Amino acid sequence: MKRFCLAISVLLVLFTAKPLYSQNNNEDLIAYWTFDAVERNRTKDEASGKKDKVKGNFKLVEGVKGDALKCDGFTTAVVRDDAEIIRGPFSIEAWVAPQAYPWNWCAVVNQEYEHQRGFFFGIDAEGRVGFHAAVARQWRECISERKIPFMEWSHIASTYDPEQGITLYINGKKAGSLKVVGDLLHDFEMELLIARNHNLTIPTSLNRGGIKRMPASYSFDGIIDELKIIKKALTAEEIENSYNRLQPNSKPPLTWRKLPQIYTGNNEFGAYYTNLKYDEDWDALWKVDKYPDVVVTFPNQKYSMVFWRGTNYNLNLVTENGKWVGDQSAETWGNMGCSEHMSDKHNRYSHVRIIENNDARVVVHWRYALTDIAYEIANIDPVTTWGDWADEYYYIYPDGIAIRHFLVHGNKRDYSITEPALFSNPGEKPEDNIDLAAVTLANLKGQTSTHSYETWPVDRHGGFKGAIDEPVVCVLNLKSEIKPFYIYEEGARIGPYGGGIREIDYRYSKFHSRNHWPVSQVPCDGRFALAPDRVISSAITSPEPPRKKRAGDNALEGRFILGLTDKPVNELVRLAKFWLNPPRVEIKSNQYSHEGYNINERAYVLVNKNKSTSDLNAVIYAGSKSPLVNPFFIIKNWGTHNIKVMLDNKELVKDRDFTCSVRKTLYSKDLLVWFNLNTQSSVNLSVIPVPD
Repeated sequence: MKRFCLAISVLLVLFTAKPLYSQNNNEDLIAYWTFDAVERNRTKDEASGKKDKVKGNFKLVEGVKGDALKCDGFTTAVVRDDAEIIRGPFSIEAWVAPQAYPWNWCAVVNQEYEHQRGFFFGIDAEGRVGFHAAVARQWRECISERKIPFMEWSHIASTYDPEQGITLYINGKKAGSLKVVGDLLHDFEMELLIARNHNLTIPTSLNRGGIKRMPASYSFDGIIDELKIIKKALTAEEIENSYNRLQPNSKPPLTWRKLPQIYTGNNEFGAYYTNLKYDEDWDALWKVDKYPDVVVTFPNQKYSMVFWRGTNYNLNLVTENGKWVGDQSAETWGNMGCSEHMSDKHNRYSHVRIIENNDARVVVHWRYALTDIAYEIANIDPVTTWGDWADEYYYIYPDGIAIRHFLVHGNKRDYSITEPALFSNPGEKPEDNIDLAAVTLANLKGQTSTHSYETWPVDRHGGFKGAIDEPVVCVLNLKSEIKPFYIYEEGARIGPYGGGIREIDYRYSKFHSRNHWPVSQVPCDGRFALAPDRVISSAITSPEPPRKKRAGDNALEGRFILGLTDKPVNELVRLAKFWLNPPRVEIKSNQYSHEGYNINERAYVLVNKNKSTSDLNAVIYAGSKSPLVNPFFIIKNWGTHNIKVMLDNKELVKDRDFTCSVRKTLYSKDLLVWFNLNTQSSVNLSVIPVPD
């Protein structure tokens, strides 16, 4: 009897209880995309049976239930041409896992026209959820008070009721509401889009917002699963039940994006053409083949120098633990903001090539136009139709030291040249990669000063507050054993980024943080980072190296040293003394002449006057004010003979004490010799040809 009564009670409960929305109640479903399959670029709406087009780059990954749609952030869209017109109350729900927040609002699903008709359901650039709609002939926007995280699953939902308005939910809990009464004004012509906006959208948080703005093309960046449109305004209880009913079994299959990992296992000095990988979605955009990038590695070192398309081919210094520091190109102002290499998102004008690649040195040539985000080259001459272009040569040596020799072929008197910038991977902030005491300066007297970014470190002249006089050496104190460093000619001004102008949101970081560059493909010349969801660039300093117009072609010319080292600052001061005040060389062989020291290449240039085989003997008068630090010699017209090298009558060992190579040009065969030598004493040098 007791069992019978219990059974009757259960039946009464089942028949009298208020029915809750069920994922199996297909009568309430207007559309239901499971994304469990895409066949011939179409995915099925399980509610209507229609098969909708999937455009762009995408893939299926493990979802909350079955498979899910992984959108690439650039091109993905699901398109329904003949979408049903929704009348009366309705709800939308989906599971999403953003890889990165969008550049502005981005639809999960929408059917809207110019903020005048239709509806939009998506997330914004900070992870807020929004339902926007044309209600009572006005565009209304309901935005969540909370944010959803990136790299994690979130259940998001919205309800619309003509009598009650709009309500938003995140993970089953109410997240926002907007009281508005009226019918939704639908659009009868626009297609329904999933994962993409109907119109190009201007990115948010531009640091020159309102001045130079250009709409961008982008898609949802991440995973969308179990997307439903339901022809009723679900209650809070129904939303919570829907969230609880279907929970992910694991974290979303998303991998943190990282700047390319540089292979240095060959332990050799040399330059290599290669194709560096960043992220499969980003990589798929590029119309390149096997060899778009250049990597320079160093003997028995884990650091490298990298010319990568993702940074538009400036030289990047990459430490032994994978921390990157890039730099800007020559820069001026154009019709759409900054004209520089960073604006050349597709590298339409920017490219690199290897000029020399041998045991003694590597030379890489970087050529680019000073273009704005509309690909318009700055300062076009109406007569010649030439605008501003630049050639840069990087003379790179086995000791991890390079000289950047820049030439700007332009019509202006001056250009900004350099702003060393730290890159932080998604999930990182600048403080993860560089000490707050970020910069150490040194002058030729050996005096040093270190400068913290705990507060903005600028003085009233745009330099570092409390800096030593006349600094020429600058070290960036990265959280690595190997540090990037720079050496400038005397007269250079070294100060915090921006010439001392502070553009920092201290709620995010103590350092400038932008994500318009590198990697970004949106047409934008400056955007504040709102979250660590993308690669961030943080310009640390804004040096002004001496530069002047070159005789003959009037190109703006200058140079400075940059490199990677684990040596103390006093060793860099010695290097600076050598570069800026090299010791005098006296030739003791009549057959040779000395053309002088080429500061652009950190090289002594000698000439074999009659091209005959003969010993080269010289005295190098080094001292404390003019030390000799890893010198490089170019001996023109040497021929192809092997060599023996004597230093103070002691034979040097090749590949330990020196490296050498013969450079064959159209007109001559020149001997190149790099010495592993650091002394403040005068030395006698002999280079002796050895018969083959």
